[in-house]
Amino acid sequence: MNAGIKGDPADPSNPGLLHGSQALAAGASELATGNTKLASGSTELATGVQKLADGNARIAAGTDTLYSSAAAISPTSMVGKSDTAVALGMVAVLVLGSVSIYMVLWNRRRLQSAE
Repeated sequence: MNAGIKGDPADPSNPGLLHGSQALAAGASELATGNTKLASGSTELATGVQKLADGNARIAAGTDTLYSSAAAISPTSMVGKSDTAVALGMVAVLVLGSVSIYMVLWNRRRLQSAE
């Protein structure tokens, strides 16, 4: 009976009722400590998730502001359809003028070299 209560010190698989109960109590205490740390970690995780969601919402709002601000200062927002037609017409006139001047100068050079 005494061996059952105190256990066999030479046999670690047979700690006895007294030492086994103490080991069980120590294990339960460590388990409770671990559960407390787990609950604390879960609370910190939930707080971090909330901060992440808040940050994502701020980024989304900032992106919307950026797009609307960029659209407000974009040259295309300042130019109407009639202004676009005028601008394209001016570019066409400049291109035709440049080609005409090039052709005149080219013909003049060709005539000078032929003399």
